Amino acid sequence: MSHVLRGTLSLTVTSLFACGAIAQPIPFQEHPIDDEANGAHSISITDIDGDTDPDIVAATRFGNELLLYTKTSLDPAPVVFADRTLSANLMGARKCLAVDINNTGRPDVITTSSDDNKVAWFPNQGGPMPDFVEIPVSLIIPEAWGLDSGDLDGDDDVDVLATAVGNSHITWFENMGGFAPEWELRTITTTALGAIAVCVDDIDDDGDLDFASASFDDDTISWYENDGATDPTFTKVPISVGVYLSPTEVHTADIDDDDDIDIIASAFESDTLVWFENDGAMEPSFTPRVITTLPSGPTGISTFDLNQDGHLDILNAAYGQSGANGEIAWYENDGMIPPTFTRRVIANSGVNGAQEIHAEFIDGDKYPDVVTASVLEDKVSWWENKLEPDPCDADLNLDEAVTASDIAVLLGSWGVPMSELSMRADIDGSGLVDAFDLATLLSFWGPCP
Repeated sequence: MSHVLRGTLSLTVTSLFACGAIAQPIPFQEHPIDDEANGAHSISITDIDGDTDPDIVAATRFGNELLLYTKTSLDPAPVVFADRTLSANLMGARKCLAVDINNTGRPDVITTSSDDNKVAWFPNQGGPMPDFVEIPVSLIIPEAWGLDSGDLDGDDDVDVLATAVGNSHITWFENMGGFAPEWELRTITTTALGAIAVCVDDIDDDGDLDFASASFDDDTISWYENDGATDPTFTKVPISVGVYLSPTEVHTADIDDDDDIDIIASAFESDTLVWFENDGAMEPSFTPRVITTLPSGPTGISTFDLNQDGHLDILNAAYGQSGANGEIAWYENDGMIPPTFTRRVIANSGVNGAQEIHAEFIDGDKYPDVVTASVLEDKVSWWENKLEPDPCDADLNLDEAVTASDIAVLLGSWGVPMSELSMRADIDGSGLVDAFDLATLLSFWGPCP
């Protein structure tokens, strides 16, 4: 691709100067945050204490705890987390999710716990070390497990969606609004056998929130269409029945960059990670596309552009079964139509019982890191992205600053005579050689630091 920038200077931009995307494998280094998190089962990442740094909440299945890890270090110092126990009263804690329930601008925490049939809300009281007090949402959800949230009824507050493995119900709890909201229980279905996971999204792109679900005991992956009413009803639309055995997780994202919401699922007994391509119709249909059958007992799913090439990659935690190790891995999206995925294993030892995986910028650099929870290792860890700076960075003269002088280095490398550098480097024709000219060059390359 050629661009005439000014006068007769024609610049051929080749892959040599393609900035931003990471073209090499990403090495990760584990940093355990807590190796005594008894049955670490779920994690959620957000800024809990309002200091702009990422914090982590975790739910422990065997410890019955809700834990908070607040990042206390200042970048670029080594990352340090301070841990606190928010609750030791969640019997068989399964899921935790940080979300602002009462519109205070502070993330609260909601949880499910299977052994006490409970959905609970922990409002954030604010401040640099916020207090949290448990408020039960419901105590009658048998084996409460799957969890997500969203404004399901369009009234500008966050509702809660939960599954009950014990009686195959999927239920939403209508937030009645206010600082200390009450909740109205509304059953969506009673026939999702072993309902274990839900994920809220506008799947049919009609402006209201639907959700995808996985039910473990009937090997079913479905989506539920919201009719958009003030008091909405949800219609079940099966996507896959009896093909992918014992699905444990669903996740939604636009995987193929076509502006509609696709669905990703993990099938525990089939050792399969699969995505379902949304055709974008008003009543969408879905085409299954297997990503991998290699991980043993895949569980948690998330998406993130981990290599920063403009395409969403898929992260997956695999529990491990029948003597096989657990595993954490990411699947690199090649950006094709439809995309294919290359498996990149982060670790397959020391992660037995891997249950959840998410990506976030933990240490303040420009490379996304990974956070995991492993049930059988009793461990919450963050995995530092150790990628070295890409040699195509815009700091072309290696003075640790990106300035207009880097333009001279670039043009010189293309054979522009020294006598013409000043004229040629004024790319935007302003009469000055400045950072705006560098920005013009970088716009031709794509995203750069």
